Amino acid sequence: MTDSAHFWGQDTGFSASGDDLLADGALELEQRILRALLSNPGDDPFNPLYGKGIGRYIGQALTPEKRTQIQADIMSVVMIEPDVQKMPLPNITYQADNNSYLSATISYVYTPTGQARAITA
Repeated sequence: MTDSAHFWGQDTGFSASGDDLLADGALELEQRILRALLSNPGDDPFNPLYGKGIGRYIGQALTPEKRTQIQADIMSVVMIEPDVQKMPLPNITYQADNNSYLSATISYVYTPTGQARAITA
């Protein structure tokens, strides 16, 4: 399935002729994963259970419980995607920088090609 090329927090992409840029394959999958992670539950009136809202953790102290919840939220989104290979399991690693910003890298295998991929958020 093809989707508009639009990553969370960025403008929609356009071609030189003014047409929407399209995303398919692994790029579309990564857009779907990020969209589901960053959308807040209840924001979509047609699907009120959609979204994990992990942006709610911004500015909060990262307790072990919150870290566990973030990891569970990420895994629940990633594991429902049919194009993510289930074995080996996707791997989530965290990196904190000097400003205490936490980022997560989701490493997975893209099923249609068998290619290892990674998303950093």
